[in-house]
Amino acid sequence: MSKKSRTFQPSDTRPPTTGATGGTPPAATPGAADPSATPPAPTPPRNTSSGGSRAEARRRSTAPKASAQQSFFDRYRVLILGGAGVVVAIFALLFFLRPGNAAYECVSFLTPPPATAPDASGAPASGPSAAPSVAPTASEAPATNDAPTSSAPSTSAGPLASGAAPSAAPVTSPAPGASAPAPSAAPTPTPAPTPLLGFPTTDLGREHAAQGASVRYDYCPPASGRHYNLGAGLAPLARRFYERDLNFSPQHWIHNLEHGYTVILYKGDPGAQALAELQRVMDDASPSTWNLTNCGAGAPNKVIVVRFDGMDPGVNFAAVSWDRALLQEQLDADELLAFAEQWQDGPATPERVCG
Repeated sequence: MSKKSRTFQPSDTRPPTTGATGGTPPAATPGAADPSATPPAPTPPRNTSSGGSRAEARRRSTAPKASAQQSFFDRYRVLILGGAGVVVAIFALLFFLRPGNAAYECVSFLTPPPATAPDASGAPASGPSAAPSVAPTASEAPATNDAPTSSAPSTSAGPLASGAAPSAAPVTSPAPGASAPAPSAAPTPTPAPTPLLGFPTTDLGREHAAQGASVRYDYCPPASGRHYNLGAGLAPLARRFYERDLNFSPQHWIHNLEHGYTVILYKGDPGAQALAELQRVMDDASPSTWNLTNCGAGAPNKVIVVRFDGMDPGVNFAAVSWDRALLQEQLDADELLAFAEQWQDGPATPERVCG
């Protein structure tokens, strides 16, 4: 026991005086421990952080709020994001519908066959270049000698009774004293038939392909084959001259061939003069006889001009109708015009419609 602790003496048997008797308890020695007293419970440390947080929150809630300065993007966020979405959708649609976007494959390039005699197979549809040969008229027949003869047969009275022969009697011998008849004129030669331009191609069918589907052609430019059926002037293409920035795939214009069109093709940018010549071919081509008969006297021709780069390196221009083609390295607009007039609504056309 510590020397500073207070203890009772053995001779002192009286209990310590309590406050009940009005006595005053003995004063405790500073620093002495009272064994009968319960030690006080420890006081928990004060949470100054939570109290400070609550006070800070209270202060912020009661303090006047300063108006925040919004940026341009924050103020117009909805409009900006909405406009960006519309632009992306438009570009996606244009990319999907872009001419030439649909893939196609060419196994080989179409090349002209070896030079042979002019092709006389098939009958061209119509047009000045397809006119058949014309037989000589009566005015082109050999002249006849109309001198009278005494041996002409007589079948009626009248002039024969006086010994006169009809002027149209055939001559068997010259009359005495008459001059020799003039030699007969040479017959007019029969005009040769117009040669049929181009050459026949292998038929590749006429099935419809799903929009955007890739098509594999045995040769290019194809003159038949699988194609789109889109309408709205996309497949078949509307009748017009297509500038060089519109490079359509065959899936679009093969549908025109199926309906009796002739499609004039050019590669790349042939220049302004060549494009003007191709425009002339489209404007000047005569409609087919079928088109005029079934679609009215004012029906236009079935000719369109389209850029197509998928041709042999030695071919820069071409004209195709259903299962027939004409290829050119150098532009010959007159030959393209004649081909268009021969093969619009040609005999192999699967489905003729008014264009």
